[in-house]
Amino acid sequence: MLGAAATSSHYDLQSSCNTQCVGWNGYVPPLSLCEREQLLTSLRVIRDAGKGLNKGLRSLVKYCDLSLYFFKKIIYNNVMHHNIKYSNIERETYKGATHVTTSDKIRRAAFTLAEVLITLGIIGVVAAMTMPTLINSTQKQELVAQYKKTYSVLSQAYMMLLNDNGGSLEGVFTSNNDYIDVFSKYIKDVKTCRTNEEVTRCYLDSFKSLSGHVVNTDPGSTLTTPDGAILLFLHDSNTCTGTRELNKPIDCGRIRVDVNGVKKPNTVGYDIFDFYITQNGIIPRGHEDTNVEEDDPSGYGRGITILTKGKIDY
Repeated sequence: MLGAAATSSHYDLQSSCNTQCVGWNGYVPPLSLCEREQLLTSLRVIRDAGKGLNKGLRSLVKYCDLSLYFFKKIIYNNVMHHNIKYSNIERETYKGATHVTTSDKIRRAAFTLAEVLITLGIIGVVAAMTMPTLINSTQKQELVAQYKKTYSVLSQAYMMLLNDNGGSLEGVFTSNNDYIDVFSKYIKDVKTCRTNEEVTRCYLDSFKSLSGHVVNTDPGSTLTTPDGAILLFLHDSNTCTGTRELNKPIDCGRIRVDVNGVKKPNTVGYDIFDFYITQNGIIPRGHEDTNVEEDDPSGYGRGITILTKGKIDY
């Protein structure tokens, strides 16, 4: 009877433990928080009951101990779809467990085709929504960098030119072509295009203001820098006493710069800007010495915004 009772108890516990310790055939099903706690509680009860039985049930106790350990590990580390590959030490420690699979082959969880397609669809939608914004932001940063570099190149050339002419530009420029002849000496590796050549070969024949109006290009002489910036020169005064949009009679001429050449957006305030060549330096249109406001709808004064803020935020 004792043997039969022990056998019966062994069978009941074995069956119960097998029922509770589900999933140890290579796959762990997802469980709710409540189900996880119930599973752990059941395993503890079976383990404690097994400890009080005869020696023949020790393997069952070990099995439930092992199950409880790994379920804890899986639950508290949020790993519900990984299979366990036992180390040599674990195989040695739990070699008495009769239902633990110790195969070196690991069954790996995989996604279904539907899950993959849904994921790709979501990624596509998110990319379609975010890519234009990212591209626009990157383009603006590039235009800011190109504007600052072009302004620096012009300012350095101006300083060398002023130094070579005794601190005055009076009489240096008498026509559009004079500007490209003079500035090409101080800006290396530029390409020239003179006023008597077709404008469409040298510069855009039209572009847009910031407000969206189409602006036709004035004929002028141009230089194209190695970086691709196009400088269009327009002459104003031989004596550098012109007052075109200036509050002081210091104007020699004007430079219209397209910082990225013929590439888009070809819009004032983004890649097209005006500078004045004056006795006081290279002055961006919109400077306090000009009568053009920084926030002028045309965008011609936005060069000052870029120099002060370092970004295009309009």
